[in-house]
Amino acid sequence: MRALQERAILPSAVIDCHAHLADAVFDADRVQVLARAAAVGVRAIVVNLTFARDFIARAHGVTPERVDLVTTENARRLFAS
Repeated sequence: MRALQERAILPSAVIDCHAHLADAVFDADRVQVLARAAAVGVRAIVVNLTFARDFIARAHGVTPERVDLVTTENARRLFAS
């Protein structure tokens, strides 16, 4: 990415619009990953839904305040319909 930035192909500020930073694979070096991203111009990172429960809730219109309603049994019913 740095080589691209040096050749002025990338803008001075970048937004990563789909990241899996909450994934356990980043547990050991998440801080370093964020520092490297910032160093090359990433100014914001959008972390996508991480947990299946959150995905199911949003896909079926359940608001964040009511995500507690999504249980395993409710999810089975939603997928069955």
